[in-house]
Amino acid sequence: MRGLPWDNWSAEEEVQRSVEFVRRFHDEHSDRFKGCALGLSGGIDSAVSAAILTRALGPENVSSLIMPAPQSYERDEISGQAIAKALGIRSEVFPIGGILREMGVDPVESTVDGQHIDFAKQIRPLYHGQIPRNELPDVFFKYLVFPSATLRTRFLILAKHAEAIRYSRCQTLNRTEIVTFMWTPDADTGGDVAPLSHLWKTQVYRMAEVLELPVSVLTRLSGCGNHPVLISDEDQMGMPYMALDTILWLILNGVKDEEIVERTDRPKDEVARLRDIVRVAQEFYRFPKMQRDLSSVLGVR
Repeated sequence: MRGLPWDNWSAEEEVQRSVEFVRRFHDEHSDRFKGCALGLSGGIDSAVSAAILTRALGPENVSSLIMPAPQSYERDEISGQAIAKALGIRSEVFPIGGILREMGVDPVESTVDGQHIDFAKQIRPLYHGQIPRNELPDVFFKYLVFPSATLRTRFLILAKHAEAIRYSRCQTLNRTEIVTFMWTPDADTGGDVAPLSHLWKTQVYRMAEVLELPVSVLTRLSGCGNHPVLISDEDQMGMPYMALDTILWLILNGVKDEEIVERTDRPKDEVARLRDIVRVAQEFYRFPKMQRDLSSVLGVR
């Protein structure tokens, strides 16, 4: 079997391929898009995406929105502004707390219907596969409304912003997130161009170094800032990115669990849990369910 994707792989060459991909897309759709817009959280994925867009289109043709929610106001705004300044791109700050409250969603609350939600005891075990979803109280899922509402609100604001200035929308998901279902339907899966979707998180970090992004980006905890208590992606999955990406790649390449355990020295139950997560992600990425697949409906051969 061939080596892992980041073995004998050049981050410098990948950056250039990504730049050419973005530039080619906008050349082909120049009648629709004058530039590209993206949401800038200050995290590694949006920062790398913004840097690629800047190299491909020029800073004058990239527009970024910083949309902090109440639980992450200062962190998101400071990080996002630092990246925009370093790249020389336009940035606008659009706090979304007021919109969320108008929707009846208050992200800073950890109590729903008078019941306290213990983040450490309920959410982390859920991500680690230690508590089945059907054993959690209904109130827990009311609590989970605000992370998805936060992401969907940002998506709508970005879509409105991009359409008003005739810009495309950049999706910033990486392959690790897609494969492990760390995305929200009708939110971060939307967009017109996705430069990182084929790249593992391990590769994205290496590209960030090549792009010479601010140190704050490279050292910032990467995770779900939509919860009132920050939980990193590595904490969700229970292992470092390198181990996570390696196991996921082996699963997608048809390697059996026993061999994965031997090659990675990770517990068998962890491997089995990740395989189940991959299965769920593959199923949900095909939603909505259609009687015929989308390529057939569109007449794509």
